[in-house]
Amino acid sequence: MENERVLLEQRMETLLAQSRDAYFSEYLAGMLSQLRNRVLTVEYVSAEVNRAYAMYVQRMQAYDAQLAAQAAVQYPAMMQQNQESGGGKRLEFALGAGVLSVVGILFILTAFVMLGMTYMSGMVKGMCLYVIVLAILLFSELFLVKRIPKFAIGITGLGICGLYLATLLNSLYLKNFSGWVAMAAAVAISASAVFLSRKRDSGTIKIISFTGCYICIFLIGMPYYRLMGNVYTREESAANFLVTAAIVFIVNIMTVFLPVKKNRTTVHIFQLIANMFFSLIYACAAEFRVPVYYVLFFLVSALLVQGLIFYCLERPKRMDAPKSGGMTAGNVAVYAVSNVILLFVMLVECGRVEKEWYLHGAMGAFFAVCMLLFFLFGKSRLKWIQYWMFCGMALLVYHIGREYHYGESFWMWSVGIYIGVFLAAKLLSRVKILRSSELAITIFTALEAVIFFGRQDLTGAFCFLGAFLVSVAALYYWKSLYEGIFLAVLEAFILINFQNELTIAVMLCILFAGIIGFNSAAFFRGQNIRVLNYVGLGCMGCLYLLAAVNKSALAYTIMLVLGIAFMLLAFRDKYGMNFKIKNLILVFFLCYMTLIWEVPLPVVKSIILMIIAIGAVIAGFVIKQRRLRMSGLLLALAVSAKLALLDFPGAATTEKMLLFLIAGLIVLAISGIYIALEKKIV
Repeated sequence: MENERVLLEQRMETLLAQSRDAYFSEYLAGMLSQLRNRVLTVEYVSAEVNRAYAMYVQRMQAYDAQLAAQAAVQYPAMMQQNQESGGGKRLEFALGAGVLSVVGILFILTAFVMLGMTYMSGMVKGMCLYVIVLAILLFSELFLVKRIPKFAIGITGLGICGLYLATLLNSLYLKNFSGWVAMAAAVAISASAVFLSRKRDSGTIKIISFTGCYICIFLIGMPYYRLMGNVYTREESAANFLVTAAIVFIVNIMTVFLPVKKNRTTVHIFQLIANMFFSLIYACAAEFRVPVYYVLFFLVSALLVQGLIFYCLERPKRMDAPKSGGMTAGNVAVYAVSNVILLFVMLVECGRVEKEWYLHGAMGAFFAVCMLLFFLFGKSRLKWIQYWMFCGMALLVYHIGREYHYGESFWMWSVGIYIGVFLAAKLLSRVKILRSSELAITIFTALEAVIFFGRQDLTGAFCFLGAFLVSVAALYYWKSLYEGIFLAVLEAFILINFQNELTIAVMLCILFAGIIGFNSAAFFRGQNIRVLNYVGLGCMGCLYLLAAVNKSALAYTIMLVLGIAFMLLAFRDKYGMNFKIKNLILVFFLCYMTLIWEVPLPVVKSIILMIIAIGAVIAGFVIKQRRLRMSGLLLALAVSAKLALLDFPGAATTEKMLLFLIAGLIVLAISGIYIALEKKIV
């Protein structure tokens, strides 16, 4: 009961705060007082409040409708009056108070500059510049902002630009203070401008603040060979670079986390582009004057800023649409293109790193940045952009470093990176948006594995083989394609690392086991398993063509057994290879294997071929297949011709006798079969 009393009191207090009717407010206040003093019961007060609130809503609706009707009648007259008199007054005020004030400020500024250049010392000139610009800012913020707000924004922006310009002139031209003091002044100006833009909720001032800071800081700290008469040593350039990078990072973070409400998207997009543009210029200008690992860490910090800006850009949309992730194609395109440019510069700089540990450190920092942004985006699909960036960058960086710069120890680092990225892609294979990247990573890893096989590096080769073997357990999409890549990697490993008389036989064993195994288990049967079967069959055919030059009896026996077993097992509907002529294919295969068999007596081949012929005829009658019987007859005739034309002239007398005896008996047997089964010929 007490909880109901408390809730009713809270509701009545809320209604009092929102009330627009004095009578309703007075009535509620009286009822609330009696409720608190326990004069009235909770049920009675609740019923009375509901009744009074319904009457209050009706009165307010009627009142709002009356106001709308009066406004509809009075609005045309007011608009006409404003057009006749108000418009002219506004134009007159804008010309008199706005334009003339700007002209006057510019004239006074010009006069002071001329006075300073002619009669004043360097320090006085520099301080006068600050005084004049500050006077413009104060005039805009104290006077113009109340009368012409939009015009005041432009004058304020002009004043901020003037402060940056005064800082540059005092540092680079007038030599009134050092670059460190100038940088501190630029940061102070930027911080003040950011807070002012947040207070005024002005995107224009925000853009002017960080753009002016970029220009000012970069010109003061630019590690060029010669700038405005200053010559920097390598150590001075490195120090300037570090300080400048830190200042720019701080200003960027301050700008990101103190946003404006109006034109927020425009400001963030402009900062994305500006940060990329100035980071690119600064990194390129630092080449050969600053240690390369300084530049790498600067680029990593720029990528962190890019990610934070993108997060702030997309955060309101992610709050409204968490399922879709708030993905905006334009914003994503700008972010992706700007990051690709920075990553390309980073890739080029990685090619200049002399010590591999600097490269590992830079990539570790980049990994930390990507992980931070990945978790920052939470459930949004946009987080996978960081995954793609790191995977692509890691594969390219370690490939280039391995091929062109570093020694043997770096090879194992690259193996670890490739296998780590590859296995991570397999673990994430069920994420729909990662399917294409998973395929690309798999193909790249397979090519790298082949490169390692070519180096005869068995340690790295076995690491790759182990990774591919483990990855078979994580097949989800495009199963048949991944299985084909897996078999291709195994084939390449055998072909490159174990070249002997059994190489072709072992490769056939791998294809045989792969096709039979992948088709037998339901987990491995993908939608396009038939494509894998046909490709495997074609590869096996090529290997059997190569078998013609193989002289090993053991290899020949293995290949013969595998070929017969494959046709008996795989030429079925389950494998999608239930060919109508599969029996003819088997006959052709047996004939081919007989012809390439290395035997001391060539006449033995003719006898075996004749046996194959009678076997085809018998099998044709058993399964009632006319084409198989015809193939046996044609083979028997071809072998007979071979006996008479090729085998007879070169054979010994005993061989001729045995040859013709056996062949004659087989031919007669075939003829007898046809005579005995004349009525069953179909």
